[in-house]
Amino acid sequence: MIVRRWIHCGSLVAVSLALACGGGGANNDPAQSTGASAGGEAQTYTVRLHRPSRVGQRLRVRTEATSSESRVTRMGGTQGDRTMTRRRTTIDCVAEILAVNRAGKATRLALTVASLQSESDQQTVASLGSDSRLELSLGAREDQTTITLGGQPVSREVRAAIKDVHSLSVDELTDDETFGTPQPRAVGASWPARVETLRTALEGTGMNIAADGIRATVTLADVNQREPGAPMMELRGEVTIERMSLAQLPPGFTSSTMNMRMRMEKVVSATNLEAPPVSEMSAMTSHAELSGTVNGQPVTIEMEMENERRTTFSPTP
Repeated sequence: MIVRRWIHCGSLVAVSLALACGGGGANNDPAQSTGASAGGEAQTYTVRLHRPSRVGQRLRVRTEATSSESRVTRMGGTQGDRTMTRRRTTIDCVAEILAVNRAGKATRLALTVASLQSESDQQTVASLGSDSRLELSLGAREDQTTITLGGQPVSREVRAAIKDVHSLSVDELTDDETFGTPQPRAVGASWPARVETLRTALEGTGMNIAADGIRATVTLADVNQREPGAPMMELRGEVTIERMSLAQLPPGFTSSTMNMRMRMEKVVSATNLEAPPVSEMSAMTSHAELSGTVNGQPVTIEMEMENERRTTFSPTP
């Protein structure tokens, strides 16, 4: 889910720029921890980020997503004015899994909404009242995904709000294939993520990335007892992408440069590898610049984007 979110972030940068221009796997062994040995070795844990969903599974899901975008357009040497937009969407719902793919990722689900609120620049743009039941059928692409309320497609505004808090496409790539490790790890251990998996996914959104432009690491930050006998594992990841550019420039533009920094946090059971996650966070900051000539005048567009999504999960009858 984290990988899919970051792919979406990369796509979002590409789309925003276009609009601005006018136009190895996880270890499948049971969870294991080796107690401190006579040699004083640190306790290690099997790391599994992806927790397969099951048909019929129900979870209380609370998500807050925030984003901001600032833009400056300079034409003919002028300073240009900065514009800023901010968006915030929250949802509190019970999610029921109706169908899954081979990777155990939900392809159909029902959301019984307690509340859904989306604001843009502090103005409400979408909301749903208590007990609204949404049904999502997820495709490989967003345009193949349907969202219905009472059997009818939801409004464009509600669809955009759901997109803020839930991916509107699904594949069989799991977080473990990008960020996992087959080797049991001790608290504080770090390992490199599989940057080629990230590169392939991001380049599919219309980006070019320098050969050495991606750095990515994952850390087992902590294992703690939130409840007696239920140790929880906190994982953190960071990805830095430099010297990224649009594969296809808008008309009149001759160069583009982008940098992105992405962070993730995920809390999962350290012993029950089938238990759903407890919480997850993903965040992205990016800077992009395009230069070219439009109507005979030199033009430079600079954009700063930030977004963050935080979600908690809890079992529910």
